[in-house]
Amino acid sequence: MKLIAKHLPLLALALLVSSTELRAEELPFKVGDMINVVKAGEDGGVRERFRVEEIKGKWVKMFSLHSEKYDWYNSDQFLRVKVE
Repeated sequence: MKLIAKHLPLLALALLVSSTELRAEELPFKVGDMINVVKAGEDGGVRERFRVEEIKGKWVKMFSLHSEKYDWYNSDQFLRVKVE
């Protein structure tokens, strides 16, 4: 019983973190969608067009129609998303 009580704060923290993680069903797009994205750090509202290839939690694998390459993006960095 002591062992459980000792690790209870750590368990509570892990539960809190997992419950606040963004899930794919909360994103405004799905695999196969064409989207325009404005990412954090870009000047003047520059949009880039992507095709969504895969979603794992808050990470999104997309194909850039501008640079013609695949890459993973953290959806926390998306300022605006428009689904076409």
